[in-house]
Amino acid sequence: MNKIFLVFFVSLWAMLLPFQATVIEVNGKVQHKTSGEPSWQEIKSGDILKEASQLRTGQKSEIRLRFDDGSEAHLQQFSTLSLKKLRSDDAGVFQNTLRLYAGKIRAKVAELASPQSAFAVETPHSLCGVRGTDFIVDAAKRTSRVYVISGRVETRNILGKGEPVVLNANQYSEISKSDAPSAPAAVPQEIYSEWALPQPALPNADLVAMNENPQENIPGKPQDAKPAEDKKSENPSAPKDEKKEEKKEDSKKAEKPKAERTPKERKKEPWKAEFNNCFNFGLLWDNRNKLQFLIGRQRVPFLDPLWIKLIWQPEFFFGNSYSGFGFGLYIPIISGVQKFWYNPGRWHNSSEWDFNGAEDGFHDILMKFVYIRMLIFNYYMRMGSISVNYGTGYIVNDFSNSLNFPAQKIIGLLSGWRDKERGFHLNFFLNDIFTAQIFGLRGEIFPFAMVKAVKSGILKKLYIGTVYAQDIYPVDPAYLTIQNARMAFNFDDDAFSALLPGAVPQEPDISVKHLGFDLGMPLLDGKKINLHVFGNLGLAEVKGREPLFGVHQPGFHYGPGFSAGARGALLLLRYRLEFLYNKRGFIPEYYDSSYGEALFRMQKFYSLVSRKNQDSIGWNIISGIKLGKVGAIDFAFQEYYDADDYTFAGNKMRLSFGIDKGVIPFFYAGAFYERTDVAGSRFFQELVTEKTKMGADLHLTLGRALELIFRYQRMYAMNGAQLEAKDSFEFEFSATMQKKNKAEKTSEQAQDAKTAADKASEVKNKAE
Repeated sequence: MNKIFLVFFVSLWAMLLPFQATVIEVNGKVQHKTSGEPSWQEIKSGDILKEASQLRTGQKSEIRLRFDDGSEAHLQQFSTLSLKKLRSDDAGVFQNTLRLYAGKIRAKVAELASPQSAFAVETPHSLCGVRGTDFIVDAAKRTSRVYVISGRVETRNILGKGEPVVLNANQYSEISKSDAPSAPAAVPQEIYSEWALPQPALPNADLVAMNENPQENIPGKPQDAKPAEDKKSENPSAPKDEKKEEKKEDSKKAEKPKAERTPKERKKEPWKAEFNNCFNFGLLWDNRNKLQFLIGRQRVPFLDPLWIKLIWQPEFFFGNSYSGFGFGLYIPIISGVQKFWYNPGRWHNSSEWDFNGAEDGFHDILMKFVYIRMLIFNYYMRMGSISVNYGTGYIVNDFSNSLNFPAQKIIGLLSGWRDKERGFHLNFFLNDIFTAQIFGLRGEIFPFAMVKAVKSGILKKLYIGTVYAQDIYPVDPAYLTIQNARMAFNFDDDAFSALLPGAVPQEPDISVKHLGFDLGMPLLDGKKINLHVFGNLGLAEVKGREPLFGVHQPGFHYGPGFSAGARGALLLLRYRLEFLYNKRGFIPEYYDSSYGEALFRMQKFYSLVSRKNQDSIGWNIISGIKLGKVGAIDFAFQEYYDADDYTFAGNKMRLSFGIDKGVIPFFYAGAFYERTDVAGSRFFQELVTEKTKMGADLHLTLGRALELIFRYQRMYAMNGAQLEAKDSFEFEFSATMQKKNKAEKTSEQAQDAKTAADKASEVKNKAE
């Protein structure tokens, strides 16, 4: 999450004496130290903190303070704070100055009786003066943001650049070290939701669902084009015996595997042109963030948010199976009911329609693409919404850079070279070609693929792979400042001051690197029964480009992690059984489909750099039944234990099922149930907790071109002692028009003729 800081400086003519702050609530692990003390100590409710005391909070930890002037402060997890100045005098003049090095704080400042009194929060980016104000501070890597809930705040650049900005209630501003504060804008709605605050009259809630609804499918997500196959139609008037002979010959031909076409044969295929034209009209209702209106000064709930969207999504492809080029567009036409939904505070690019200059114009144009793909012989490239899985997924497991409703905003890149004849495959990916955070590289070889002496087809499929993945800025936007890293690596004050002199700490450039090795081969490779064995080794390194990290944290010391297992199919049953042994806190599947959401909350990175160095063992079971063209049921369960005493460390479970398209006329659907920290003995008593997520989608098809889609999702959150349901419902209408070439039309006509002939033959046989 973004971390934000405030500063205010007031000169006082009177001599002020130190006073104190009282701890009124502590949750989780919170430590403090005073000036001159060498070590950190645990803190508890009722403790008294004096001037120059320092505080730090760990994961899922928080602390509340009350000052002598009646003001209160709430410090959240992963935060470091210094009570820089706590002063008062007999005349009732108070001056509180807090130095927030890292994390997030909410301050409720009491009305100050004296004009000389002040409450201030210093940060590396900004200076703010507050008086009788309720505000929140959140800090990013290169910027800071100030959110005002009530009252008034004057904020300015810490280095004095530009003019100060005055923020009123429900406004926020962004400040960097090099720029003046941005103009006031409406506070994003997720801030109110996170702190359980009343919603403003016109919230920026339209994009909250985008991060909270990872199960939603984005319309227009492209599929790889497949070359059409010509099918010969049967003669409906042929004699019955001749038809039987033809069917026998056809079945014999079908049993023989078709020889794969050579590159020369594929190159000679005629090029074809495809065009799909799709319009999507959608509505989304969400009771997680209610609208409100004002009666006097009172906020009254009005209705649940409702959004509307109309998107044009054309797709084009030119080429054959040897080479080709295609792209899909995502053009918003109408969107928003309460507010135009291009919300700069939440979207990847704050002004994608301004085309300001060559570089920004190119960026804005690419934002209109869902994908661009290219194929030239063995080289392939896809830019846009990409999904990546490396090897068996031990390090990179179904990583995706797509954002959901209402649009896709991040353009990723996946490119590589696959040469089956020489037995190797190389590729790389970037999650965002403009401001890349993730870089991945994989090499894969098949050592026996070119050995003529090896006749076994299974042995020729044995592979050895290497994966390198780097999280370049793992805590952006949830920036982990140098003070947080200092807490994680336990540096003392003298070492820190020697490395970083000056009043403003420098920002470290931290990176997480993963290196993985894997191998595997199929032991059974049949259509009904197959077995694939595999093994993985993973290493991780937390590295900083500042001396603070480069000197003290060398090498891939966060690991190793081991994994071994088997996957495959047994008739209708699909399975994956895997054993995991992770040393010293190594995290498998660091880059997975939930990476973006976890990064936003800083869980991925901080759990890696700050977790206890304990070995863990675990197991992973993924199973499912695929019933032909009817549907599927899938179950996944992963659990970990401490390797020393085998105490429970955590688990996650997901159950889903679906009915395939065409099983029931005009209808197909799916549903899922997801839980973390499942207790087997209390499973049915705790089916619904704050860690439960469930949902369903229903598709109604109206001919080949029209489809109605209904999606529902329910999440839960604790509202005090009560468990509160949070629902969202989406309706979407999709109209698709497809232009087919002559070969595809001929193939479809032949298939229709064959179907008609089969039905005629069946009717004739019954009559006889």
